[in-house]
Amino acid sequence: MKYLYDKFIKKMTDALTSTADSDLAEDTDTVLFGLDTPPIHLVNLGATTHFSGSVVEIGNRSITDIRIYCDGKHILTSPVNIPRELIGKTIPHIRNAATCGFEFDMMIDAQAECYDFELVFSDGTREQIYSYDITSICENQTQLERMRKALDQLPMPDGQTIFLTQGHTDVQAYKNSIIPFIVNVTAYMTEAGLEISTVRSVLDIGCGSGRILAAWHLDDSSRRLVGCDINYELITWARNNMPAGIEFLHNKLHHRLPLGDACFDMIQLLSVFTHLSLQSQQELLREMYQHLNPNGHLLITLHGHTYIRLFMPDRNDEFISTGYIETTEQDEGSNQFGTYHSYKYAEALFDAAGFEIAGYYPMGKIRGKRITFQIASLQDVYLLKRTC
Repeated sequence: MKYLYDKFIKKMTDALTSTADSDLAEDTDTVLFGLDTPPIHLVNLGATTHFSGSVVEIGNRSITDIRIYCDGKHILTSPVNIPRELIGKTIPHIRNAATCGFEFDMMIDAQAECYDFELVFSDGTREQIYSYDITSICENQTQLERMRKALDQLPMPDGQTIFLTQGHTDVQAYKNSIIPFIVNVTAYMTEAGLEISTVRSVLDIGCGSGRILAAWHLDDSSRRLVGCDINYELITWARNNMPAGIEFLHNKLHHRLPLGDACFDMIQLLSVFTHLSLQSQQELLREMYQHLNPNGHLLITLHGHTYIRLFMPDRNDEFISTGYIETTEQDEGSNQFGTYHSYKYAEALFDAAGFEIAGYYPMGKIRGKRITFQIASLQDVYLLKRTC
């Protein structure tokens, strides 16, 4: 243990002395884009589909419209002016945040390759922000339809239960995020040179009501799936409603899980480290190292620089200098206890615990390209593997 601690201190010192010079791994995108509808499994090929979402610019520009192109041909323009009260309240200092919504109906040509989304700013400049890949949807339509039918058979928690983990009460939005999760994780693993079919066992730390385990189950019901959470209400709901065979454990903070060594191919910590102290993060990494198969992987999401720019712009210089910030307004583990990691700080933290980064996806992007229905909102995604 002392060796790992000393290794962490050395790596952290090296990382912090170089952070001020350059941190090329950080994402400096100033446009935040997200679709509310449609998720990939509900796109109506050859029919009209309703699109809705929101887009804001962190910088000084104002967004006026979204232009849509089908295989390079402009087909429609939609204004960005629909009220988004929750977003406006969450980031009131961001220009036009309260009216950053858009909606339009669009016929989806099943023979098209992609639909490109382009932003128009008040100064007349334009910027392509997203491509909806129709070819991929067509290629995977059978699998998506199979999962959609299975998803329709699963019970969903009520709005108040959903609020405990998601911060909203929209049951349909909760449901619609399940299949996109497994689609995106497959993309992350493929980008890292891995096959999702090799994952035969998954441990989900902070599983809540089992949303993510439902995604793994829909993809392949023969996997061993285990979830744990400190919230007894959520674990009770999951035990009573999720498919038989998925194991759920109620655990306490700083208590070791009653699981064996080297017994999971994938361990997930999604929006977990974002609410734990640095000491707890170090302890949990050491424990996960023991539970993970030697060839297994750890999937972790962290609040990166984007969250500092959005919610704590007054602490931006501090974050750049230190690479790490904790806010301790409430007890550890609560949503009001927040942590924020730069890439270099996270890299040193993982390395000291015996992990190396197999894949890094800032704000959930793959090779700089945005994805929709990110697995943890705008958090940075890390895919780790054991170094020994």
